[in-house]
Amino acid sequence: MVLPLQQFVYRQLMYLVLIQSVVTALTGGRLGWQKLRRTGNLDATARRAAA
Repeated sequence: MVLPLQQFVYRQLMYLVLIQSVVTALTGGRLGWQKLRRTGNLDATARRAAA
């Protein structure tokens, strides 16, 4: 009983993810790379660890 229910829920979840992805792609939504901004500064704790 649990396995067919799990398969049904998983399939519906995958449909939701697919539809959301297609809508985001068609509307031109961007997420960006979400990377850290590098400043070139080295704090004191990193200097001590490197030494």
